[in-house]
Amino acid sequence: MRIPLCSSSLAAALPELCILQGPLLATLKPFCHLAAACENPNVVEMVDCCTKGLKLPAQIEDKSYSRDWLVRGRIRVQLKDDGGKALVADIPSRTALMLRIAELVPKHPMRSKRAQAQLQQQEKEAAQAAAAAAASTGSAGGKPKGKDKKKNRR
Repeated sequence: MRIPLCSSSLAAALPELCILQGPLLATLKPFCHLAAACENPNVVEMVDCCTKGLKLPAQIEDKSYSRDWLVRGRIRVQLKDDGGKALVADIPSRTALMLRIAELVPKHPMRSKRAQAQLQQQEKEAAQAAAAAAASTGSAGGKPKGKDKKKNRR
């Protein structure tokens, strides 16, 4: 039995979201802990967590939801074998799977590389802003302003 998951279902447990923004929020809310939720999970990160971390067969499907059509992808995970027995004893249901994925996604190597890149970008922007501020305060010359413009035209 393969169960579809979407990235917005993991982010659905965040307090700033509502039922309209998470297709599985109504079923997850009683079971999820807000501390376990992760922000902006990526489909690739989720599949890697399923296949490498949890040792569950998973595939990415090219799907999107109408309310979140910019985020492409859905995951199909096989939780149970043909006889109905759970492949991994710790993960008997979809909610248990989503909680485990939510624990593993923040530790994903792609997420740490992205965080380092964002930090470097912020440092570059801060350095550029400081250099621009120093350059703008240093020069007071330029064209005359106000009424002096008209006088200088003649």
